[in-house]
Amino acid sequence: MFSKPHPQQIKETAHGLVDSAAQATTRVIDKTVDGTVRLSEKASEAYENASDKTRSTLDTLADRGSHYLHEGAAKAQEYRDIAREKAQHYRGQAEAYVQDKPLQAVAIAAGIGAVVASLVLLAAGGRRRDD
Repeated sequence: MFSKPHPQQIKETAHGLVDSAAQATTRVIDKTVDGTVRLSEKASEAYENASDKTRSTLDTLADRGSHYLHEGAAKAQEYRDIAREKAQHYRGQAEAYVQDKPLQAVAIAAGIGAVVASLVLLAAGGRRRDD
């Protein structure tokens, strides 16, 4: 009734899931960095429009802000790199698990698929009732 899953298919599915997670994490971090850059640009514009009386105070604040923004951008890059490393690590673990226990991997994937499908159906059913 059920055919034994092909290990290559399981491996490709696992690769796809890990790659998707890594890409999503990278997009979130990239958007955070982009937002930080935009915030820095807006702060610089406000600085340029400030009066001479507040210039030295704003210089100090801008320097601090720039420092914190650069630190934040560096941390975001660091976290993105860590996320990529972890994704690669988990990808390797997933590959090893699939190779060692292909039937259990298929069963787990089927269970996850059933849960996701149930959630999608529940969400779609709730929207129809709201309309």
